[in-house]
Amino acid sequence: CLKRYIVRELYPLILADLSDAAAIT
Repeated sequence: CLKRYIVRELYPLILADLSDAAAIT
């Protein structure tokens, strides 16, 4: 499914955003 592929592609970016937000906070 294309959606699963997109999620797998974006997952590392989402984790990076969360870690950056945690570091900033």
